[in-house]
Amino acid sequence: MAVRPAGRERRLPRGVPRLGYFLTHLPDYASRWPVAATGSVAAWDTTRGADVAGFALGPGQGPAYGFHGATVVIKASGEHTAGQLAVMESVYPPGLCVRGHVHAGEDEMFYLLAGELTGFCGEERWTATAGSFVFVPRDREHGFTVTSAGPARALVITGPPRLDRQIAERGEPPPAA
Repeated sequence: MAVRPAGRERRLPRGVPRLGYFLTHLPDYASRWPVAATGSVAAWDTTRGADVAGFALGPGQGPAYGFHGATVVIKASGEHTAGQLAVMESVYPPGLCVRGHVHAGEDEMFYLLAGELTGFCGEERWTATAGSFVFVPRDREHGFTVTSAGPARALVITGPPRLDRQIAERGEPPPAA
């Protein structure tokens, strides 16, 4: 049996065939499916998780938001990955300081594409430059400062995904370039 984070379970009522339930609830599920680059949509199997369609996004594509002074483009949300992870491209302006904080129940990973970050996770201190990878385990205090003269750009991966929903729900427009 697949294990899902609390509150994300989807179960069929007893005696309802999977295909019949799917067809009668198609409008309910259609809004949750990613649209692939080809325009097709993924099929959602409510009993074993999601069978998602592949998709490709070009540079700058995906919903963009502002988040504590950074620009965040959501490349793949938890809804696109059957609740497994989220991938975001973040651009942090020079000097931005993200104070110590904790993601309850969510791991966070950074793959730095450009710039430099100096940060901490618990008692560990680190400096990351382009090509560096940082893993922050769930429930650990962490933070960072952009120490490069220009912006820092990173792929941020979280799992199970929560940060992507938090950013989207705030609905803050991206900062002016």
